[in-house]
Amino acid sequence: MKLTSSRIFIFFLLGFIGGVALFSFWPVTAVYPIFLFLLLAIAIIFYRHKKVFTVGLVSFGLLLGLTRGFVSNQPIDESARISRFNDGGQIEVAGLVVTDPVVESGTQTFTLKAREVESGSEGLVLVKVRRLASIRYGDTALTKLKLLTPVEFEDFSYKDYLSRYHIYSVAYYPTKFEITEQGQGNFFLGLIYDLRRALLSVISRILSEPASGLLVGILLGIKSALPEDLLESFNTVGLTHIVVVSGFNITIIAHILMRLMKGFSRNLAFWLAVGGILVFVFLTGAEASIIRAAMMGILVLVAGRLGRQSSLHVALVLTAAMMIWQNPRILQFDIGFQLSFLATAGLIYVTPILQTLVKKWPVLIGETLASTTGALVLASPIIVYNFERLSLVAPLSNLLVLPIVPLAMLVGFIAVVGGLISINLGILLGAVVWVILRYIILVADYLARLPLASVSVDGLGAMWLLVYYLVLLGLVWKFTKSMRKNEHQV
Repeated sequence: MKLTSSRIFIFFLLGFIGGVALFSFWPVTAVYPIFLFLLLAIAIIFYRHKKVFTVGLVSFGLLLGLTRGFVSNQPIDESARISRFNDGGQIEVAGLVVTDPVVESGTQTFTLKAREVESGSEGLVLVKVRRLASIRYGDTALTKLKLLTPVEFEDFSYKDYLSRYHIYSVAYYPTKFEITEQGQGNFFLGLIYDLRRALLSVISRILSEPASGLLVGILLGIKSALPEDLLESFNTVGLTHIVVVSGFNITIIAHILMRLMKGFSRNLAFWLAVGGILVFVFLTGAEASIIRAAMMGILVLVAGRLGRQSSLHVALVLTAAMMIWQNPRILQFDIGFQLSFLATAGLIYVTPILQTLVKKWPVLIGETLASTTGALVLASPIIVYNFERLSLVAPLSNLLVLPIVPLAMLVGFIAVVGGLISINLGILLGAVVWVILRYIILVADYLARLPLASVSVDGLGAMWLLVYYLVLLGLVWKFTKSMRKNEHQV
């Protein structure tokens, strides 16, 4: 393999990502700047010998990743943090609601930027209250509550999960919650959340359940709006990703959009797809996880436009490395990031192989099957590892549903905008999107009832994942090399 500059850079980035991953399982407590500079010096001295230079640079990336993990894992100063009151008595807190409350089952859950009144200790707290009044992003409140440390289960640490958002305390059902002011948050985010509430209101008026809940999930990424039985069907058939904000969802839809818009000019198709992703980000709240997912989706579009595999490989790994540098905890605790990266990698490396097998198929069927299967091949092991369930009908369900998801989003968005103008117009347009949504529901319900639609998979450890991905890496390398050889012969 020829060591080009782009490949050497990719190896360095992979070394960094590997260092962060290694620290997650093998914490390093020593400081080692001397080794960093030593290895960097070796790389500089032997820069003319590419293999030695590459080994030195990868080692430097590895230690840089270990260092970044070490720095991000330093214990916080509890004396200044509100989490020092965890598991004690009730305290009085003043705070600002910094997320849009999630409403479900008669409760509202949101993040409060809190300050303990007497000591001035500050920090983020995840708060759940009964749905007694409308709480909005940007509200300031005075509350009495009991802070708790997030629980840790045998196979899942809620504490580590929340730590990626810098949340170290939770509070359930405060004895007092009094809103003192409104509109104190970011003006732009406030407008986004106000628009989301308006859209939710319109959807509930122009569509009945379960279609309204499904459109809320597809358009706004709010999974809690789905009825429990429908959500269970979606889990069984591997369609949950269409009703949550994830890079898995965005990257597949972006790829399919680019392929289906081949009849348009390349520039028009690109900007229409990018515009669709940006609108989706806007409607779903522009949170950090959503922006990360959108970056992966746009990366797929940029790759399709440039058509240069070497640039694409660098862009994929560089994007992931930048995200991990900003927040190393997402590598271990953010399943959304893991699925975003793996789905994108599947579209880049596996889908082209599958496309050679379906190139004589109708475009809609062939492209959808190749795209969804390529993404699922890499993403499914993480889903199985975390949720201990494997959907055997996921390729079929995605083949039947994913091609019309962009249509459901477009027609649903038009219907909602029509509803903002006139409810009667929204109801009329809603009848069209209802047919599309009804089809998705029927597919999910039918496939979920099939014998062995999904199977439980217990006891799969990290070693199984490692073996799977190593074998897959070898197969992809072999097939890709064979494809390139055939192209040169032609």
